[in-house]
Amino acid sequence: MGLKVVTVRIPRGESVSDGADCTEGTIIRLAAPRDSWDGANISFEVSTDDSPNYHVLLNNEGDEVQVPVRVGCSTSIRDVDGLDPGWYKVRSGTKDHPVVQQGDRDFSFVLLTTDVGGGSPAKRSTP
Repeated sequence: MGLKVVTVRIPRGESVSDGADCTEGTIIRLAAPRDSWDGANISFEVSTDDSPNYHVLLNNEGDEVQVPVRVGCSTSIRDVDGLDPGWYKVRSGTKDHPVVQQGDRDFSFVLLTTDVGGGSPAKRSTP
C-alpha cells in the first residue's frame, strides 16, 4: 500500500475547484487550506472521466455530501458515502448556496493506493 496526494485549488473569486484525479486509489483524508478559509462547509461534484458532465455528489439518503472545514486540518473522509475512485471538484458551500473565496484555497485529497513496489512515499500532484 502507498499514498498519493492530489491537490486542487479553488481560485480567488470562485467557489469551485478544477477536477482532481482520484482514480488511482481510495480517498482517505482531505487536507484543508493552511492559512485561510471563508467559512463554509465543502461539498463535491463528481465525474467518472473529467468530462464537462460533473454531478453533485449525494449520499445514500439523497442529501448533498458536505464536510466541515477547519483551517490547517485534515479530515478523515474514508467513511463518507459516495467517495469512490473518480474525478472530484471541491465546492465551497453547496450547489444552492456557494460561498465565493476571497483568496486561492488549496485542498489535498490523500489516496490509499495499491503500490506494487511496496512502501513508496506519498506522491504529490499539484495544480
